[in-house]
Amino acid sequence: MIDISDPGHVSILLGTLIILGVIYYSFDKLSFIRNGIITKGIVIDRFVPKSSENYPLSIKIQFTSSEGKEIVFVEQLGLKPTNYYKSDEVEIIYDKNHPTTAYINKIIFIWSLEVILFLAGSGMVFIGVYGK
Repeated sequence: MIDISDPGHVSILLGTLIILGVIYYSFDKLSFIRNGIITKGIVIDRFVPKSSENYPLSIKIQFTSSEGKEIVFVEQLGLKPTNYYKSDEVEIIYDKNHPTTAYINKIIFIWSLEVILFLAGSGMVFIGVYGK
């Protein structure tokens, strides 16, 4: 039985739930990658805070879907020190049924959330097991 008054047990439980959630969500992401449509998009805007040494935190990308609709989405660049400028062409991947679900077609953009959450869940399990 799990004793929820023990912080170690709670940490293990929450970490395990996060890891299982990431695994479950990753199957959807793999399906997205297999069925996604790859096209070119244009950077139409970027947000660069003064303290970031000209590295943008987010960029706005516009592309034309296979149905001919102009779609705009925002890609967060917070942990990825990549420089994108207005009018730069980028390869993107998007879901045909939900074109606003789109990413720059690079592993770091597609999988960054899953990697961060997996590491966080693993850290919680590690702390729960070895933190006593």
